[in-house]
Amino acid sequence: MPAYPQSVPIPPPRRALGVLIAGLALLLVSGCTTTAAQTAFRAFPHSPYADIPTLLAEISHGTTLEPGDIIATGTPAGVGFARTPPEFLRPGDVMESVIEGIGALRNRIVAVE
Repeated sequence: MPAYPQSVPIPPPRRALGVLIAGLALLLVSGCTTTAAQTAFRAFPHSPYADIPTLLAEISHGTTLEPGDIIATGTPAGVGFARTPPEFLRPGDVMESVIEGIGALRNRIVAVE
């Protein structure tokens, strides 16, 4: 599913990262941790595509992968719309995406005009 323009928090490339196999991924909203998961645990851990080499091999059958391509494999548990009650971002919230060994990306949420 395509994302809305300018809505995917991906920083500009700064350095070659190699292959990240495992690390802690966190999402904080206004300083509160909303999701925390190991990057090794993906949405479908029992899928035949659960390991990175198999996933890359399968994707490359249908498209050419280039250096710098990003493959999004899913969302960890705890996303806002699935909570009870549902939680959504509001103008003024600060969303911080952190991946151990890579760094953090911070975005302030603004209202659409």
